[in-house]
Amino acid sequence: METSKKNVKKVKNVFQSIFTFFALISFIFVGIFTGLSLLSNLAYRRYLKGNTVKIKEKIQKKL
Repeated sequence: METSKKNVKKVKNVFQSIFTFFALISFIFVGIFTGLSLLSNLAYRRYLKGNTVKIKEKIQKKL
């Protein structure tokens, strides 16, 4: 009886450690993905802002 209880505890600990490991990895990947998407969004906005400034300058030169 004692050994079976110990084995059940060991198996539970192994499953719990595997689950926490994969949960941490998934959270890390989600964090990286959201960070990269936010950075790319910011870079795209800056690119658009720069283009609008250049277009406005060209229009002013033509006038």
